[in-house]
Amino acid sequence: MPVNVDAIAKALNLSTRRVHQLKAEGLPTVGRGQYELGPCMAWYIRYLQAALEKRGPNVNPDTPDLLAEKTRLAREQGDKLSIENSIKRGELVYVSDVISAWADHISSCRAKLLGLPTKIAPQLVNQTNANAIAGKLRDEIDTALTELSESADNYEHIGSIEEGDEGLETASETDDFGMGRSLSETV
Repeated sequence: MPVNVDAIAKALNLSTRRVHQLKAEGLPTVGRGQYELGPCMAWYIRYLQAALEKRGPNVNPDTPDLLAEKTRLAREQGDKLSIENSIKRGELVYVSDVISAWADHISSCRAKLLGLPTKIAPQLVNQTNANAIAGKLRDEIDTALTELSESADNYEHIGSIEEGDEGLETASETDDFGMGRSLSETV
């Protein structure tokens, strides 16, 4: 049973203008302004399928790959914000600066301890009392360790990471290496 343009537009959920456009593209008619509902629906389904094939594979904006990328991006942005906040609080230092500072302290300790025999030997040349020798050695070692501990309080050469520093990378997973503690908490 033939129907008019308004009925076919309503059945296909289109405007009458779009029905006329589709007629120019091959929508079947049975006469001027008259359409058969069944053949028109079948033609329109094939028309939509062909349009989808031209678009290529699934272009749904929420495909699993895109969702995974959005999740990864959100995680990275969260890590970046966390690092920026830690920088502003002065909680981050460069590993290379810490290694350098520790190397300086170990070197100073080594030099002090290796210098003790040369410093103490002349004072103990005529000493025969073992307790007096042990006491003098203990006093000199304590003095050296006190000097070293006082110099360890000077952290000026370990600067915190400043904004704009290059080479700062974010980690998407945390580790348990004690990151984020201030120097006063670790010493």
